[in-house]
Amino acid sequence: MEWINLFPEKILNRGFSYFCQGTVGPLTISGGFLSANVMGSQIYHVRLPLDEHRRSEFSCSCPFAQAGNLCKHMAAVLFDWEAQGSPTEDNAPVLTPRQIRSDVEQADEALLRSYLTAVLLENSKLAVQFHDLWTLWQSGMPGSQGMIH
Repeated sequence: MEWINLFPEKILNRGFSYFCQGTVGPLTISGGFLSANVMGSQIYHVRLPLDEHRRSEFSCSCPFAQAGNLCKHMAAVLFDWEAQGSPTEDNAPVLTPRQIRSDVEQADEALLRSYLTAVLLENSKLAVQFHDLWTLWQSGMPGSQGMIH
């Protein structure tokens, strides 16, 4: 919990509030970095090195962090990471297809739209695939509900 000492108390309190509200998207651990989207006034992408001494590599897409500050979104992700037992790449939780389907089925439509938008903005290949699928769906692709107006 040494990372907590990096943040001003006001930022920690706001980050903890975000964490408690469940605004942190699924955590991803890859290449020594912890990543997640956080829903604030919009969706912010946070990327943090697992080694907290690499503070210069902490990043968030919010304006406060873009100005060189540690932000509440970063703190929220770290609270979530710690609540999950501080997983690393070696012991990161693996979601089963059944769990993923269950999560999606239970998710609120606004959350799904926000998350899908964030994912598509981060991954141009998926964005093109989604656009192609959407175009087919609009044109009455077999199995769809027809055109959307």
